[in-house]
Order: sequence, then C-alpha cells, then structure tokens
Amino acid sequence: MNKTLRTLLCLLLALSLCLALCACGSTNDTSDDTADSAAVEDAAADEEAAADETAADDEDVNADEPVTLVMSTSKNQTESGGIFLDYFCDYVEEASNGSITFERYYGGTLASSTEELSMLSSGAISVASIMSNQFSDALPLLQFPDMGFESNEEPTAYFCYMLLEYEETASLLEEEAAASNIKYLGYLAGGTRVWFSKTPITSLDDGQGLIFGGMSGLALMEELGFSTVSTAPPDCYESLSRGIVDLCGLNLIAACDMMWYEVAPNVTIYGAYACGSPLTINLDVWNSLSAEQQAILQEAADAACDYSLQYVLDNENAYLENLESEWGATVYEFSDEDAGTYRDAALYIGCLDAYTRAQSVGNTDEMQIILQACADYWDTDISDIFA
Repeated sequence: MNKTLRTLLCLLLALSLCLALCACGSTNDTSDDTADSAAVEDAAADEEAAADETAADDEDVNADEPVTLVMSTSKNQTESGGIFLDYFCDYVEEASNGSITFERYYGGTLASSTEELSMLSSGAISVASIMSNQFSDALPLLQFPDMGFESNEEPTAYFCYMLLEYEETASLLEEEAAASNIKYLGYLAGGTRVWFSKTPITSLDDGQGLIFGGMSGLALMEELGFSTVSTAPPDCYESLSRGIVDLCGLNLIAACDMMWYEVAPNVTIYGAYACGSPLTINLDVWNSLSAEQQAILQEAADAACDYSLQYVLDNENAYLENLESEWGATVYEFSDEDAGTYRDAALYIGCLDAYTRAQSVGNTDEMQIILQACADYWDTDISDIFA
C-alpha cells in the first residue's frame, strides 16, 4: 500500500471516530433534555396535587352545609318577645355568614303558645322561646320558683345559673329536656311584674276574693287570698274583656304590647321581678349541626339574653309613662311591706308547689336537689318542705 492510500485510510478512520463521538454527545444531550423535561413535569404535578389538597382542606374548614331553621313565636314581631327572637336570628345569620338562616313565624301563625313544646319536640319548628309554666306535666323540674326577685337583673342571672351553670341542676334539667327532644340555650329577660285589673288594687287586702288569670304562680295567688283561673297570656285580653277574670299578671312590657290596658286600666306594681322564657331548640336539629354552628347558636343565645335585659332596663320607664299619659291607665305601687310579703311568699310557696307537683309525678329526689339549690342561691331555709 502506497503512502497516499495509507494517508487516506487514516483520514477516514479519524472521521469515523469523530462521527461516533458526535453521535454519543447527541444521545447524551437528548437524554439530559428528556430528564429535565420529566423533572419539570413531576414538579408541576406535585404542585397541582398540593394545590388540590389545600383546596380540599379549605373546603373542610368551610364544609358546613347551609341549613334553614324554623323559628316560631306566639308574639307579634313588634312585641318585645318577637324583637328578642329577631335579634337572636339576625345574630346567627350574620355570624354564620349565611350557613344558618331562619324562616320566621310570628303571632302564633305556625304554633300557638300551648303548641310550641309539642311542635318543638316533633321538629316541626326548630327554635322557640317557650312559656315553660304551660308545660308543667312534661317539664315538672323546670317549675322551680320564678318570682320573688327585687331587681330586673336578678332573675336572668338566677335562671342561667340553674339552667346552664350549676352542674347539679343543669344536668337534671338537661336530661328532662332531652326526654322531650329539646335543648335549652338560655333565658330571655322578663322584667317588672304587674297586674292589670278591672278595679284598683293598691294592697294585698284589695285583692281578696278577686279572680286572677294567668299561667304562673297560681298556688301563690291562692295562698294570698285570690281565686284563680288558668289563662294563657294571649287569652288574657279576652278573659278580662268578658269579665271571666278580674285581673291578669305578666311582665310590664309584654302586657302593654298586648294592650291589656284597654280592658283593664288599673296597673299594680307589686314589687317583684321575673324572668321571661327559655330560648329552646329541637335536640335533633342541634345534634345535626357542626361544632362551629352550635357555638354560633350558643353565642347568639348569650347575646340575646344580654340584649333582652338591656331592652327591658331601657324601655320600662317609657312604658310606665305611656300608660298614664297616652293609654288612659292608672299605675299603683305596693308598699314596701306588701311587696316584701309577696316576695317571701313567692319563694316559699313556689318551692312548696313545685315539690308537691314532684310528689305527684314521682321525681321528688330530683326536685329536692333543684329546690335546695334555689334555697342556697337565695340563702333561704326550706327544709320543712321536705320533712
């Protein structure tokens, strides 16, 4: 082989080696690009999965399904009882950002005052402020004394203590309520207790033999010398008008809202204050709500209790002025002696009546615990009742 041919072969061999090296380099670059692309795709997938997980977590935080509850009251919307329940419902709707809304029924259009418990128990209504003294057979333990206080602030604090704060009584009352498929959220304020009568009553002596209409404190009124007829507050106007009763009793604002002064223009302030009604919810409805929704309802109930008390304190004087200046009534007030006699009797007779009722239904042990707590709260001795 001559020199020229050897040179040509060497050049061809070198060229082949260069081509081989280029091919290898190209293969490595392609592999690197593929790996980089896969890594980017994996990172994007991980980021998307993380975003989905975060979104799912956010959904869990706001996972409460919207729920519509039914509020019913025998009070008209412009009456104090309707105003207090509107405050409660408005508070819940705003605090829950629409997670809880209410259908609202006023003036007994859905349930009368005597139907509220049965309709609460069945779930036909979700929330109401029941007149507990109308349901003594179903809720006997709740019939502990509710009058005999010397200021507007005392009754609300007392009832909240017995119903929600003091474990021994709260557990018994909660168990009794659960048997009727309800739960208490708190107590709304009542206010100054008054009588609206056909004739003036300026002292306890003036009331002897008169016929009292009401649902609360009937045994007390009989002990004080009155006759009694069980009469629901919405029926008092007609009973007074027709002469079935001579007087009816309730808190000042509620009675004025129902315009009792039109048929019984004599108003007696007898020196006692009472609570209003327990704000109550259907137990199944309560259990169906999330912990966050339950907390909102309880917070709203606490706020409504405070609001109702402040409303009473702010407005009672105006109602008293209107009674005489615009509504043609005359207002009388008991002496300190008669007022004290009434309050003392209210506590003792209230305990005695409640214990007698408990004996008839067979829950004396539970009632004794509750009444003893009442006596301890007011530093009063009622031991002879249990003898």
